[in-house]
Amino acid sequence: MNQSPNGIHPTEEQLMELAISGGNAELREHVLGCPSCARTVDEFKEVKKQVASLEDEDVPVRLERRIFSMARRDRPAGLWQGLQAVVANPFLIALAVAMVVIFLYFLVGTEVFKTP
Repeated sequence: MNQSPNGIHPTEEQLMELAISGGNAELREHVLGCPSCARTVDEFKEVKKQVASLEDEDVPVRLERRIFSMARRDRPAGLWQGLQAVVANPFLIALAVAMVVIFLYFLVGTEVFKTP
């Protein structure tokens, strides 16, 4: 829950979850005593009802393929996936360790081995 000037309020995601699936007891109790949050939950319930009343229609296969293609293309490759690939490669790990050792040698080692 987020801190607000009037106390602790649930996030919009938590209120949406309450409107869709009932949420937890603590959340329901808060909404019963908070007109602002109750209004938000009512709005989410209305949207849920409107979406449920929409008729199912078959999406043309070409449009469906295009949408999925665009979704896959727009999804960022992600730094996390790249980092996982690096961590999984023992050669890159050894290279990184060697670079750190060389850097520390030049940073610290040259001062240690200087003759007075």
